[in-house]
Amino acid sequence: MARVPRSTDPSLAEVPAEEILAELRRRQSALRVLLARRARLAEQLASVEAEILDLGGRDMLDPAAGPSAASDPSPRPARPGDVSTLPLPAAIAGVMELGDVISPREAAGRVVAAGYRTTAANFGAVVIQALSRDKRFRRVARGRYERIA
Repeated sequence: MARVPRSTDPSLAEVPAEEILAELRRRQSALRVLLARRARLAEQLASVEAEILDLGGRDMLDPAAGPSAASDPSPRPARPGDVSTLPLPAAIAGVMELGDVISPREAAGRVVAAGYRTTAANFGAVVIQALSRDKRFRRVARGRYERIA
């Protein structure tokens, strides 16, 4: 692509500040919409991956993992505390013991401390959805979930 000579480039100084600010607001709005969509899709993917793990399909999620992954159907991390590559529900299960009762805020703190990476602006809400939808957890009180499987 040929570069336009400098003399014919439109100058940013000629664009009114109101137009620049309006464009920035439009882009920020579009970004928020896309990030929310991404969070919803990531949540759906995590739910599907958790179902695959529950059915013993761990080797199908990561074929490069080899036979060791196929022989261990547990959704818990291979290394204690390593949750960086797991779907969120499996990561939460990995930082809890059976019978533990936890709040979504505590769960979010534990998985992030264990190495779970997220860019979700509303990660607490994503954790709430993961806890309420996954069969490994049961709501025992308002804002309290127990790991049952």
